[in-house]
Amino acid sequence: YAALGAVVLAAPKVIAKAWGATKRGMLDVNGLTTLACVGAVGIGEFTEAAAVVVLFGMSEWLQHKATGKARRAVGSILELRPEGAELISGEVLPVEDVPV
Repeated sequence: YAALGAVVLAAPKVIAKAWGATKRGMLDVNGLTTLACVGAVGIGEFTEAAAVVVLFGMSEWLQHKATGKARRAVGSILELRPEGAELISGEVLPVEDVPV
């Protein structure tokens, strides 16, 4: 019954996202995960259902963390952008005014 408890705790967020996508006429990974979970519960494989939703939840969390880290990295790279450019003639212009 611990597995069924894990399903009850982890599935609502996935089901809510699946329902939102279904209302827009789309079938996404949340919908497929929900179908897999419902199917596993339907055949009495509660451990399988728990594994599906818990592992999917963990993958969503890891993706969220990785995306945030990538955004911060790109932001720090963009901060390295120079403010001015020195032309061959020696004139210094703002980057936006440099003809390409």
